[in-house]
Amino acid sequence: MKKKALLEFLTKVENKAIHSVKEKFGAIIDEDKANVLNETGYHERLKKIQHRFNSVYEEYEKLVLEMQENKDTSYTLGTYNSFESEVSKFTGKEIEEKVANRCTFDGGIVQTIRNNMEKELEAVRANYLKVRAVCEGLPNGTKVAEYLTETGFDLSSLEKLEVKMLIPTIDKSKLFVCGENKWMGWYSL
Repeated sequence: MKKKALLEFLTKVENKAIHSVKEKFGAIIDEDKANVLNETGYHERLKKIQHRFNSVYEEYEKLVLEMQENKDTSYTLGTYNSFESEVSKFTGKEIEEKVANRCTFDGGIVQTIRNNMEKELEAVRANYLKVRAVCEGLPNGTKVAEYLTETGFDLSSLEKLEVKMLIPTIDKSKLFVCGENKWMGWYSL
């Protein structure tokens, strides 16, 4: 295996590890944000507001439909920045989600979890940096592959890819055009 391919492999595995940490902590953070909104009573209040918005919008839609069908008024729906477009941003959707996205949750448990996530991300990046430094210092791909394997990396996906790249694609239908796939002596015409 080539050293460059192994270093690219290392980058991909590092990115996967970083994504995994963010995903793991992201789920915990989202859960704790919801818990904070529940514990403070904001969740219930936001649910009530959401219900009111939905009711008002339903009533508004009925009115608009009547006004559109009435030849005397022939109401025309607005476009960008119209009442319809502005109000529809809050209906049928979770206001709580929009509010939660606007909250910074800078204190308390959410911030503690964010700090833990940053520490873990920092540790992951630092360790991959050390592995990369060792790999870049090794003379060739064989030594890099040995080091990565000893460190615990599974290079089987790279090995399979390399084998596939080395084996040319062969059209077997062109190999045995005579109908025989073995040698039966000298063929005479």
